[in-house]
Amino acid sequence: MLTLQFYESEQTSPTTADTLAAALLTIPGVAFDARASRAADHAAYRPAQWHDQATGARAHWDLGRPPLTASDTNSATDDRPRTYPGWRQVALELHVPFAGPHWHAVVALAQVDRLLIAAPQLTPLDTEDDRHTGDSDAGPYPWDRPRAIANWEILRAVQIADLAMPRLSRASSVALWRYRSERAAGRLAHPTYQWPEALALHDLDTNVVRTACLWPDATGDSVTPFALPPVDLVVIRGGVVPTDELRLIAGNPAAERVPGGARLIPASAAVSSFYAGAKTLPASRFRGLGDEDWAD
Repeated sequence: MLTLQFYESEQTSPTTADTLAAALLTIPGVAFDARASRAADHAAYRPAQWHDQATGARAHWDLGRPPLTASDTNSATDDRPRTYPGWRQVALELHVPFAGPHWHAVVALAQVDRLLIAAPQLTPLDTEDDRHTGDSDAGPYPWDRPRAIANWEILRAVQIADLAMPRLSRASSVALWRYRSERAAGRLAHPTYQWPEALALHDLDTNVVRTACLWPDATGDSVTPFALPPVDLVVIRGGVVPTDELRLIAGNPAAERVPGGARLIPASAAVSSFYAGAKTLPASRFRGLGDEDWAD
């Protein structure tokens, strides 16, 4: 995981755990695992999970110091706080998993900017960023979210270098992220249309990742109007069809901009006929993937 630590000036009063907890709860999607616990050898420890419901991104917060066993304490020399003159380390860390597409890190690291609005006295530090910038000394450097995202990608590439992980093109990955991010707005703008989930499938014949969605249920000869995400495939009647065929049947896109890059598919006789008679690729050719099962 990419780990961010937090510091504050020694010229200020120490930020309390309650203040930090309140600041964390201003971030949408943060939930503490349990109430604060105490032991003789460590301060209050409150782990928290963050989940972005729209995109599926996840991260972990540590507020306080985790309790360690004697063996952990003897071997955890790398976990000793880093000290810098004039700065005090705060008992707060953000851990961003290396699993998942790059936009998981983009969304997860956006939490830091939200936290700094609630607690501007804090200074984030990416202690794993020791790359040189021009003629400067090696880092870590002052907080810069684009740089932290780039560092996450560098470290993630090392982590998955030896894994036979299927790949999705960056363009298709970004389109998936955009659709997920804007789907809620799309539902408000076009409430009579269904907005299906957008997901990823592993094409076992080509060993590549393809984006896909499930066609909403059809009843009899009619189909429900739905918003087609910017995906490669549609799962229909137990099989799979390329979305290009459906786009041709549906006709020209709406003149207005549709959130998430979706295409509105209205109910029509042509669409119903396509649903009933489309020749599908076998579902056995594809395997469903979670976001942590592929890379971009």
